[in-house]
Amino acid sequence: MPEQRDLPPILDFDDELDRLEREADADVSDDLDELRTRLDEMAERAANGEEVGSLVSDAETDLYALRERLSGDADRQAEAILNRLEIYEDSQAERSETLSVADARFEQGGREVDFADHRGEPLTFAGTLTNAGDMGHARVRLSFYGHDDRTVRVVEVPEREVEADEKREVEVEVLVPESVEYYDVTVVDETTGS
Repeated sequence: MPEQRDLPPILDFDDELDRLEREADADVSDDLDELRTRLDEMAERAANGEEVGSLVSDAETDLYALRERLSGDADRQAEAILNRLEIYEDSQAERSETLSVADARFEQGGREVDFADHRGEPLTFAGTLTNAGDMGHARVRLSFYGHDDRTVRVVEVPEREVEADEKREVEVEVLVPESVEYYDVTVVDETTGS
């Protein structure tokens, strides 16, 4: 069992890699070990506030090459992982360079909970909105995705002014969709449009 990484949920696909390995007709363990190493590097870079885009692109390239050797359920699993990587890249194209949400989590009654255990229930989404740049106007977008990688629901925390170097808690009540598999958090700076 791999060690838990601090990655955006959309990039947390260890279970899918395990399933792919079980379903594959060929020995893909070395390929998947390489992908897991990339996930470790992504988590490390993200924790240091560094860009992970090049590692996401590398993981996509690896998966496209791996798909040449896969068929059936294993190929569909690899395709689903690729879809999640592409969704992540698309969401990052809009994100602010200076505004972010750290310590993103779901809570119920003040306690942190796993959203997957509370599908169809109201939860509080919470995190720390951080501004590492000039004053901006933040809009936090929480996107939920289903098993088919389609957007199930988008919840936006209204625009708010965030001073330079400010950190503040944000919370929003959300109804977790029944069919959600993972989610992504993006912060858009309405001042600059990104």
